[in-house]
Amino acid sequence: MDAREFSNFIISRGADRECPACGHNGQWARVGATDSDLKLSTPDGTGMILAAGLVCQNCGLIRLHSVDVIRHALVDGDIDVPE
Repeated sequence: MDAREFSNFIISRGADRECPACGHNGQWARVGATDSDLKLSTPDGTGMILAAGLVCQNCGLIRLHSVDVIRHALVDGDIDVPE
């Protein structure tokens, strides 16, 4: 998933709002390279969850989004980006 697809998904879901920790608005940056996903172990340790991370450029809060959910929306064409 490229940076544009990820950004469009975030915008289409209304997840481009201010940081819940510090209230700073509009300064989210992708964690890592745009083509790398973070690999997290499932709670029972039997699988992996791929996540894309964003970091608040003001306070450093890191939040994660499921790559599977984003890819599903991309495949289904379920991304409606407001103009």
